[in-house]
Amino acid sequence: MSNYRKAILITYPVKHTINEAISLANAAGYSVIKTVTQRQITKSRFGIGRGKAEEVKEVVKEIKPDVIIFDETIKPTQIYNLASLCKVEIIDRERLILEIFERRASTTESHIQIKLAQLRYDMARAREKVRLARAGEQPGFYGLGKYEADIYFLDIRRRAAMLKKKLEKEETRRHLHRNQRARPACRQYRLPATLPPAKLHCSTR
Repeated sequence: MSNYRKAILITYPVKHTINEAISLANAAGYSVIKTVTQRQITKSRFGIGRGKAEEVKEVVKEIKPDVIIFDETIKPTQIYNLASLCKVEIIDRERLILEIFERRASTTESHIQIKLAQLRYDMARAREKVRLARAGEQPGFYGLGKYEADIYFLDIRRRAAMLKKKLEKEETRRHLHRNQRARPACRQYRLPATLPPAKLHCSTR
């Protein structure tokens, strides 16, 4: 797993849940080097309790992971709060699954579809970034000020529109290719370069 990124996993204290979360992390290209568990991982301002969040912060200082994987889909503000505390990227379950799909996409069309899904995921969070920046609640939300948050949101919308056009082209191309394959095969004949005069005739049958 030398090419895998190091991760801390936050999940529930249930064996099969832990094993499933580790398998998902591996499928997305992460190696779980530390697992932190708690019964509730969606309700507090960090997703986990303040004491547990401080514990994760100390683990981050010790093992220096690339990411923290959160085995739930959590709110943008919770992601921000935990990322701000631990100074490391947070990946929740929804984003993790999108990364797995991206790694397994085998066609141009499927790659575009996954990219669109990722942009929709980012867009929902960008709206929150913009809202918080405008309200002045989090002027440095993910390092974005009010102006930068607006630009970030508009950029996501622009990229999504471009991908939709590419997807439409790919779908059109696929339909044309399918229609061509569905046509009945036509037998092809090649005339010889020269025909003997005696055999040159047309059949009326």
